[in-house]
Amino acid sequence: RAPPKRSLAGHSPEKRIKMSKFDEMVQARVQCTKTWIEYRNRSYKNLMTLAQGFIAYCDIPEDCFALAPLDKDIEPNTNYGPAGAIHFDSADNFWHLGMIVTLREAPNVFPRPRVLLGVAIKEQAGKIIVKRGKEDKAREVDLSNEEQCNGLYDSIVERVKQFYSVSPDNVAGDDTSSLRRIGFTAG
Repeated sequence: RAPPKRSLAGHSPEKRIKMSKFDEMVQARVQCTKTWIEYRNRSYKNLMTLAQGFIAYCDIPEDCFALAPLDKDIEPNTNYGPAGAIHFDSADNFWHLGMIVTLREAPNVFPRPRVLLGVAIKEQAGKIIVKRGKEDKAREVDLSNEEQCNGLYDSIVERVKQFYSVSPDNVAGDDTSSLRRIGFTAG
């Protein structure tokens, strides 16, 4: 018996009752893509929630904060939005965001040193897992819990303060054009 005739789109001309194995594979891929896009959108939203919370918690002036990519060179005079600053790293399965903070003493005082801070998130078992940079120890943070978020923000502030208090050499070369990447280690 000859197989049923198929249209150019790959479907039989009669009303289909059962999906073919090919259709099942296509449907699995379509569902996977939809799930990934939803996850990406939630991750962008959660990273921006963290960034905006950090700005508010620290009272960072608007002109002293910018987003930046961590996976490529930062282009001079470029204002990055979330899509340009956030990336997924398949090595650790986290979404990463760079935050540049300009540590100016006053609006018209120079130098205006800038620090690059990284945050990363992923979802695991319905929870948000956060790292302060690539090498940090991951921890669960409930983004709706102000106390937990403030604890995270305090740990970032303390790391910046520690960076500058450890050695006077850490201010050598601080100028408007420099960008200091401040990392976090597990612990």
